[in-house]
This record gives sequence, C-alpha cells and structure tokens, in this order.
Amino acid sequence: MNANNTQREIVYIGSFPPPYGGVTIKNSLLYKYISKKIPVTKLDLMKAKNYDLPSIVSLAHALLSRRGCLILGVSAGWRYRLTYFLYKFNRLKLGKTCLFVMGGQIPSNKNYIKMLGCYKHIFVETESMSDSFSRLGIKNVSIYPNCREKPKKKIEIKPSEGVELTAVFFSLISVDKGVDIILQAAQMLPDVHFHFYGSIDGECEDRFLECISQSENIHYHGIFNSVNDNAIEELNKYDVHLFPTLCENEGVPGVIAETKMAGIPTIASNRSHNAELISDGVDGILTYDDDPAELAEVLRKLKRDSQLLDALKQGALAASSRYDIECYMPRIVHEITGVGF
Repeated sequence: MNANNTQREIVYIGSFPPPYGGVTIKNSLLYKYISKKIPVTKLDLMKAKNYDLPSIVSLAHALLSRRGCLILGVSAGWRYRLTYFLYKFNRLKLGKTCLFVMGGQIPSNKNYIKMLGCYKHIFVETESMSDSFSRLGIKNVSIYPNCREKPKKKIEIKPSEGVELTAVFFSLISVDKGVDIILQAAQMLPDVHFHFYGSIDGECEDRFLECISQSENIHYHGIFNSVNDNAIEELNKYDVHLFPTLCENEGVPGVIAETKMAGIPTIASNRSHNAELISDGVDGILTYDDDPAELAEVLRKLKRDSQLLDALKQGALAASSRYDIECYMPRIVHEITGVGF
C-alpha cells in the first residue's frame, strides 16, 4: 500500500462530543493526536445516527470506497454492524482498517471472531483483553489503554495530614457504577466529604437527589466538560477516587488515567479489568464484597493513616506514565500507514 495515498484517504469514523462520555472523549483525543501526525478526515457517527443526510452519504462513501483506509472508534453495537458490513461488501477496505475497541467486552460469536480477524489491526485496552483475543485466534492486536494528555503543569500531591478526607466520583451516576454503595457509605462517614461529577441515570435520580438534599457531606457538581476543562486539575483537589463499579464489561475508564495523572489513588471493586489497572496497596485499593461497610472501612483506614494515603497518591502519580497518549502514537501511526515505528 502506498503510504502517501493512504494518508490522503484516511477517514476516522466514530462518535465525538457532544455528548460527553467515555467513547466520545476517547475518540476526540485520538483524533486530535492522529491528525497532528497524518492527514485524517473526521466522520461523526452521531450525525449519521441522527439522520443528517450529508453525514449518511459520507459514511456510505467511506465504507464502500476501495481507496484509502479507515479508523473505527465505535461502541459494541456499531462495531458489530460496521464490521459485518465491511466483511460482506468491502473486505478489501476491512483489511486496511484499524479498530479501537471501546470497553472490555470480549466477542463470543464464532462468525464475528472470524470477521474481526480480517482487520489490519485492533487496539484493545488491557493485557488480559489482548490475551483473550489471542486465544480466539485474533493475533493482529496491541494495547492502547484509553490514554490522556500528560499535564503541561506539574502536578503537586495534595498533602493528607491534618485535613479532612475528600472522596470523588467521576462517572455516570448509576446503579451499575456502584453509586448506591457510595451513598450508603457516606451515611456511615459524616466526617468524610463525597463529591460527585457526571450525568444522573434516571433509575437512581430521585434517590440520589434526595440523598444530596438530606446530607451535608454529599455534594453534586453536575456534568464535567472533559474536553474544554481540565479534568486532571479538578481531580487533583481530592484525596481519593471511588470506582465501585458493578459492570462486568468495563475496559479502562478514562477517569482511571486522569486520576493517576492527578496523583490520587482509586478505590475500585475487584471486577472486570480493575485488578490490572489498580495495584492493590500501591496506587489504590481493591474491594471485594460490593458492600458499603467495606468501602466505609477502607476510607476510615485512609483517614487515620495519612502516611498510607500519601504513599498511595505517590504510587498513582508514578503509574500515570503508562497512560500518556504520546507513548502510543508511533505504534498507532505505524499501524494506520505502514510507515515508521
């Protein structure tokens, strides 16, 4: 393949903000950094899904044209649809396409697995995902762990001794993300302050807002604009990040990269890939029981032991280099263009 022709015909298909979420933010950052290195056209799938005619025409052309190559950054449902379409109608283009897997879901359908093996390259978020794909016979895989930009401003660790403990939740406020566990733990710890950022899922909206109105130690700050505002500097204001997710298909949530760069440890449930992201006792703490009392006890321990909390903060900051997007760009550009690396 001619690299120069490829560069002129690269189309990045994905959902971009708004709305702000894990997939759209990941795509926004990847597009920003890839387009710094090589010419690439952005095709916002959100517009096509909303029946914007020019976007639909552009999408059809990108999928059917045999020229150039594609970058796909789409969630599970659209990943299957676009993979199936390319396999059926433009297998040549499929073989020149790089796929960024969003989340931690591993395919099980044999036909789908066969189609995935036809991609030029697939980027997954964790080592265990890469191993799972390899066991399925998909060898064209490497790791891109949902990175973030390294802060331009040096991050200072917030000292713990002599100050009140503050905990932050920075995700969709929903039952699946473990919000009920945090709210119950907050009722056990009136001397710890809990801060929430994110959109509120309808299933828990009434209960969540009621807890805020009745509790002096629970605070809601709305939806954080992670594209226009600096999430790392905001997270750096707190002592510990809470991630008691109940989701089995979590990949690498972007907030994990952000909290490490912010120098704050994460208390996370030992679910999905979290044990790969959190070194228990080094840069965070894993919980095992999905129980508010367990979370409350961990927070009490950190409140009592400021030396341990400061060591975890230092550990989180030290682990942040793994999530610097610049470290992965040579490999990404090479897989797209066939040049360099």
